[in-house]
Amino acid sequence: MKTPQLLLFLLASATLFAASNLNAATTDPVGYVTQTSTNGDDTVLYPQLLSTPDLTGSPSAISSGQLTIGDSLETNAYALSHFVLFCDGNLQGEWFQVVSNTASSITVAEDLENLGATTSDNTKLIAFWTLDKLFPGGVGFPGSADVTDPVAFILTNNPSATGTNFAPGNSYFYHTGEQTTEGWYLDGDFSGTIGNTVLSPETYFTVRNSSGQDVSFTAAGNVPVDLLATNIGRLTNGPQDNQLVNPYPAPLSLDDSGLISSGAFEASADVTDPVDLLLLYDNEATVGTNVAPSKTYFYHSGEQTTAGWYLDGEFSETVGADTIPAGGAFVVRKANGSAGTVKWSPAIPYVGNL
Repeated sequence: MKTPQLLLFLLASATLFAASNLNAATTDPVGYVTQTSTNGDDTVLYPQLLSTPDLTGSPSAISSGQLTIGDSLETNAYALSHFVLFCDGNLQGEWFQVVSNTASSITVAEDLENLGATTSDNTKLIAFWTLDKLFPGGVGFPGSADVTDPVAFILTNNPSATGTNFAPGNSYFYHTGEQTTEGWYLDGDFSGTIGNTVLSPETYFTVRNSSGQDVSFTAAGNVPVDLLATNIGRLTNGPQDNQLVNPYPAPLSLDDSGLISSGAFEASADVTDPVDLLLLYDNEATVGTNVAPSKTYFYHSGEQTTAGWYLDGEFSETVGADTIPAGGAFVVRKANGSAGTVKWSPAIPYVGNL
């Protein structure tokens, strides 16, 4: 069994700063989350917290993918390592990776102007979690003395993959320095350390631990106080798995998940033949590697029994109070249909208590 995660908030002021330009850090609540990787198991994880914003406020001008923000930036300091999060407006909850910056502007690949961004939008500039930031010096992760036989891996997902039942994307391990420079490496490539590898905020990762011991690590950072959005996609020629997370450090009930109200999850008229499925992973309930989801849910639209969330194959009662754990991993398996994506931005389950 996995050791339950421990969440302790060290609450600071929850005041949101809304300046006319991006030029100061916020004072969002801070805290830390401790999670455990159990020996012999795959553990699906997500940091749940954010790096302290480098800048926050509203741009003075927007042109295509460029935000003009004054003269307070260090030139070329944020490319690929940071993202811009929109806290309100048309793009609320959406984030965009920085591709370049000057002393007075930040540029992303997408056309923010065309997408509906405005100068009244509040935004934050936030650093991605990386391997080095999440496990500095390898602390909290089982180190490997032999680069050809690592004892533990971080297995990442590929958010662009199509189809279902995906194999892991890239695999990373931490070498303790006996054979080459200490640090993070891509499995099979020992040419250089890659600790600056970004961990995507839109999906979970898996720790595969065969080191012989359980290991715990702690992520410290800012408690999310802004909506965080993810696009959920569908294909025309077959089902599509979307590897998702509850991005918040508190449980999120199915009823409050926003999956139905957003249109990201399709209700099923026939309880014996569901359309979209939610496949939930539970670190507490599963052991071993390449684990299957522990529960499968669907949403019934009410033609045959009470409308609501049900466990697949069990129609005796609705289970909308069931939760996706804090930082919990799940898959939305979309049935084929009109290709496209729908934005999913679940309500923050604790915002009224900060």
